[in-house]
Amino acid sequence: MIFYIVLAVALAMDAVAVSFSCSLLNPPPSRSSLLRMSLAFGLFQALMPLLGWLLGRRLLFIIAPVDHWVAAALLVALGGRMIWSSLNRRRECSPFDPSRWGPLLLLAVATSIDALAVGLSFAFLETKIWTAVAVIGTVTFLLASLAAFFGKKIASASSLRLEVAAGFILIVIAMRILWVHLTGASGSF
Repeated sequence: MIFYIVLAVALAMDAVAVSFSCSLLNPPPSRSSLLRMSLAFGLFQALMPLLGWLLGRRLLFIIAPVDHWVAAALLVALGGRMIWSSLNRRRECSPFDPSRWGPLLLLAVATSIDALAVGLSFAFLETKIWTAVAVIGTVTFLLASLAAFFGKKIASASSLRLEVAAGFILIVIAMRILWVHLTGASGSF
């Protein structure tokens, strides 16, 4: 069980950083929007290892060479969209809302691709898949919720427009994903 909790915390870090970033938007998302994001992150972090486990070894060779490119591209696109939205707010009718279905789906997929790879490895190990999936999803939901609500407190206490910083955080996460996959460096911050 300790293994699953440690693994869940490690897998949740991208979702935590994205939740924190999205909570810094101006205007800040509502609590229900942040809760919906955290739920989506937890759900996708739970479903991706299950999907990986079901697909097994055969798909690993197809996904592994491009998983980091897909995750990085999604995060750069969304981070760029946040920055663009913030800098061009006067010309735009609606601010960037990461809790809308389109951006939310992209963020959830981008932050859970590594969980798919973990699920693929579960197919070759003696893993209690339902326990692993439940722990990973629950831990991600809880940590992403805490990060989102903490970020919202910071955003509401600050008079600064933090949306540009939030966009840059997503782009930095994307660059970190590429760095880790291309250099074989450690995945920790």
